Amino acid sequence: MNNKGTVSLELIVTFMVLIVIFSMMVTFSLNEFGLIDQTQNRKEARLITIHVSQIIDNVYVNGEGYSQTYTLPEKINDESYILYLNESGIFLNSHNQITMDKYNFEVLSFNNGKKIILTPGNTYQFVNNNNKVYIYQYN
Repeated sequence: MNNKGTVSLELIVTFMVLIVIFSMMVTFSLNEFGLIDQTQNRKEARLITIHVSQIIDNVYVNGEGYSQTYTLPEKINDESYILYLNESGIFLNSHNQITMDKYNFEVLSFNNGKKIILTPGNTYQFVNNNNKVYIYQYN
């Protein structure tokens, strides 16, 4: 073999190694973007559970007759979700991930039930009646 053949072989091997490295970098970047997107989804769900918890606490603390309304968003990142409250906390199931926030369940009236389900897109009124927080669908 001559020098020209050796240089061409080295160039091909180097080019192949660069292709492998670049493809690994692209794959890693796509995985990171996927993780960032999932984090954003969880963040929005978490903010809703925190907000509902704060409303319940605020209505209870302000005393008899105080009320506050809240409209749930239609969707979280173009996906539907389910929000429910029980004695363990406030749960939001979105994108097959559940976020949770705690609240003082003793202040909430379950109207002889064990769970309250709030549906997306609806407005709810939180009312303090006899030092219990009742949740009514507003619209």
